[in-house]
Amino acid sequence: MKNPFSPRSIVSIIAVAMIMLVTLTNFAHAEGPSRGAEKTSHLRERVRTDMMVPQSSGKNDQVQYSQDELEQTRTALLELAGAVKDLTDLAPGSFDTSQLEDATKQVSELSYQQLAVLRKALNPSKMNEKLTATRASIADYKGLFQSQSSGPKGKKGGISPATDPFPQAHPFCTDAKGDHVTRIPVAAMLAVDVVYFLAETARDLAQDGCNEVLVVLGEGGNARALCIATDTIYIIAHAVWEGIHFCNEELTDAVVDANYERLGHIHDDLAASVANDNTNATNIQTNDNSNKTMIIAEIDAKATTISSKIDAGTTSILNDIDSQATNIINNDNTNRNLIITNANTNTSNIITNDNANKTLIINNENSNFAATINELRGLGCEVIRLLNTPDGQRSSNIASCSGKPGWPYSWNKATSAPVAAASVITSDATGSFSNQRGQDGVPILPLVGTVTMERNLLESRLIPTYYLPANRGGMIEQVKTLVWNTIEAQLELNIARDETTLAKAAAQQADELLAKKKYLEAYRQYCLAYQQLIPTN
Repeated sequence: MKNPFSPRSIVSIIAVAMIMLVTLTNFAHAEGPSRGAEKTSHLRERVRTDMMVPQSSGKNDQVQYSQDELEQTRTALLELAGAVKDLTDLAPGSFDTSQLEDATKQVSELSYQQLAVLRKALNPSKMNEKLTATRASIADYKGLFQSQSSGPKGKKGGISPATDPFPQAHPFCTDAKGDHVTRIPVAAMLAVDVVYFLAETARDLAQDGCNEVLVVLGEGGNARALCIATDTIYIIAHAVWEGIHFCNEELTDAVVDANYERLGHIHDDLAASVANDNTNATNIQTNDNSNKTMIIAEIDAKATTISSKIDAGTTSILNDIDSQATNIINNDNTNRNLIITNANTNTSNIITNDNANKTLIINNENSNFAATINELRGLGCEVIRLLNTPDGQRSSNIASCSGKPGWPYSWNKATSAPVAAASVITSDATGSFSNQRGQDGVPILPLVGTVTMERNLLESRLIPTYYLPANRGGMIEQVKTLVWNTIEAQLELNIARDETTLAKAAAQQADELLAKKKYLEAYRQYCLAYQQLIPTN
C-alpha cells in the first residue's frame, strides 16, 4: 500500500501552500490601499465627532468656562503631546523631540483666555478618555516588544531548507538601535491612527478659534500661541504617523518579495528531493524483497522447531497435572477429617465452659442484688432520719459514704430560726432558706425540694410555681436565693471561677428583670446562670 505521507507528498503540500500564501498576500497588498483609506476616513470622522462640542445654530454668545474646565483642556493637550512622544518610540530611526518639548512648555503657559478659544469647540473629557486608552495600548505593545527582544530567539519552523542560503525578508526601515522593524499589531496601529487624528482635530479646532479671534479683534494678540503649540504637535504626529505607516507597508512588500524568492528556493529543493526520492525508492524495494525471502525461510524453520517443543511440553504438563490433582484430593480428605474432629471437641468444651460461667454469673448477680437492696434500705432509712432531725443535730456515719468529701457529715451551724419540716414548703420560706447553710456553704433546703429545683433549673423547664412570685404562691424568690448562694459558695471556694463569673453576670441581669416584675424572663435568666455554674472540665 502506498504511503500517503511520503516525503514527496509532504513537499508537494508545502509547495502548494506557499503558492497560495504568495497569491493571497499579493491580492491583499493590491486591495490594501483603497480599503485602508476607507477605514482611515471612517476612523477620522468618528474621532472628530467624539471630540467636538455640538454647536447650536444662531447662538454667538460668549460662553464662560470654569477654571477646572479650562485646566482640563490644558491637561488634554499635555496628554496629547505625551501620546505623540510615545509614538516616536514606534517610528523608524530616531526623532528629535525637542520641538515637542517646546510645544509642551507652550501649552503649560497658555492663558485661560487662549484655552477658552479651544474649549469652545473641544470636549476635553472625551479627548482624555481616548488618549488614556490609546496610551495604554501603546504601552502594552512596547512592553511586549521589549520582552520579546530581550528573550532568547528560537529558530522558527521544524524543517530546515535543503540548501543555503534560505531567502530572508530585508525591510528598509530600522529602529533607533539599527534593528529592522517588525510588524506592529492592529491594536497598536489603531492607537497610532487615533493619536494622529486627535492631533489633527485639535489643530483644526485651534485654527478655527484663532481665525475667529483675528476676525473679531482685528489682530491675533496672544491667540496665535495656541495655534503654534497645536501646529507643532500635529506636525510631529503627522511625521510619526507617516513613518509608521510607511514602514509597516514597506515591511509587507519585503515579506512578499521574500516569500516569492523562498518559493523558487523551495521549488529547487523539491526537484532535488523528487530525484533523491526515486533513487531511495528503488533501493528500498530491492532491499525489501531480499529481506522478505530471508524472513520467510527463517520463520518456517522456527515454526517447525516450536511445534515439536510444544507437543513434548503439552504431554509433560498433562501428566504433571494428573499427578498433582490426585495429591490435592488425598490431602483435602485428610484435612477435612481433622477439621471435623477438632470442631466437635471445641464445641463440647465451649458448651461446658458456658454452663459453668452461667452459674457463676447468676450467683454473683443474686449476691450483688441482695447487697444493693440492703444498702438502699439503709440509705433510705438514713435519709428519712436526717429529714426528720432538727437543724444542728444532723449527722451521718453511714458506711457507704465513707471516704467521701466531708464525711462523717454533720450540720452544726444552727440558727435561731427553727427549720420547717421536710414535707412542708411555704411561700414565705425565703428568709430561712437564705440564712440556713451547711458545713460546705450550700443553702439548706428540704432535700427533695432542692434536688427537684436544681434539676428543673438545669433543664430550663418552665414551671409556674418557680417563676411566679411569693405573693402569688410561687417560688421565684427562692430560685434567686439558690442561684446567688451557689455563686457565692463557688467564689469563696474558688470552684470554676471563670464559669461562676459568667453565671454572676447572668444572675445580675435576672435580678434587674425581677425588679421590673418580668418574672418569666427573670426565671429564664436564672436558669441560664445556674447552668453556667457547672464546670466545663
